[in-house]
Amino acid sequence: MAQRKLPMLVCLGLIVVTMQGQTARPAPEQTEFSPDYGHPIQHEVPVSPGVLRVLLKSPEVRDTLQDAKESAQHATSQLFTTAEVHLGPAKEIDLVVYGISPMTGGDNDWFWIVLSARKNPKVVLFAGGSSLEVMSSRTNGYRDITTVGHTAVTLFTTILKFDGQKYQPRTCTVEDVLTKRITRLACPPRE
Repeated sequence: MAQRKLPMLVCLGLIVVTMQGQTARPAPEQTEFSPDYGHPIQHEVPVSPGVLRVLLKSPEVRDTLQDAKESAQHATSQLFTTAEVHLGPAKEIDLVVYGISPMTGGDNDWFWIVLSARKNPKVVLFAGGSSLEVMSSRTNGYRDITTVGHTAVTLFTTILKFDGQKYQPRTCTVEDVLTKRITRLACPPRE
């Protein structure tokens, strides 16, 4: 009987020792955001009063709220969902903000990038499209952003780079999904 228990005890001991040597790793930071196409915000964080204040000052939010129902005007924190990301310095918490109706376009989603979300929040990008991706490449110390919008037969891709103040479009392409032909376009200027 004791001989049967010994191998089982040895196995259990090895399992315990192995598990003690492993440390829990935080989940990798989300980089793809496309709520309607399989990449919803995975680890939502509440919208802080400071972040809500800067969002409410942005022109697209102000204009939309002006035309929105009274219930939306009073429940403004319910109009956004947010995820923490690190775009610049490792200690700085930034946000990808996703708009919830009526903070969306008719056929696309609305996204905002907010830097320094916990200390001095600042909106540095507003973009419409079907997806937003945080890239590993960097410009001026901040990660580049790619947005994609589409019609039934066309994909519009914009690569945005941080200019020290805001994200600016640097590469804009249009792809015909039927022919797979990609054409580079001049990017429209942003304010």
